[in-house]
Amino acid sequence: FAQTFPDFVNGTAAPTGTDGLATEWPALAPHGSAPALGVLTFGGRFMEGSKAVAWNGPASVAVGAYGGPFALFDGFGEAVVASAASEFAAWSVAASSADASAVGVGVLGSVESLPAGFSLETALTAGADGLTATVKKHGAALLADRGTVRDGDYATTYLGYSTDNGA
Repeated sequence: FAQTFPDFVNGTAAPTGTDGLATEWPALAPHGSAPALGVLTFGGRFMEGSKAVAWNGPASVAVGAYGGPFALFDGFGEAVVASAASEFAAWSVAASSADASAVGVGVLGSVESLPAGFSLETALTAGADGLTATVKKHGAALLADRGTVRDGDYATTYLGYSTDNGA
């Protein structure tokens, strides 16, 4: 899904600031007859707000500047993952302004203007082989979309790092 703005747009900030969305599309909500769902949400400065909980509407998902990718899943191995596919720092999630039971995705609510030609992409990946397999499939799709090839180097394959205090 892509939101593209051919012309400069001013005054886009949401009334709720970073906890809202300056633009919204798409909005995602489980169908009324859907089975009980869980949600895995990644959020926080260092993902300390990440959690897996029962779906209880948009409040189940980390939103705003500290929100991030999320996945809805059921107890039968089906899942859908949503994340930014471009402009990662501008992408966010929040309760939909059009449907209080839905999660909207779009431009972070504190963004006051968008330059001409700005485009924000959202990636959705569905799978039926479990949450872990769907998250891996989603990551592989994002890497392929950007032409990223893993080189098999020991450090990049097995090691990772994080910084502290915003360093």
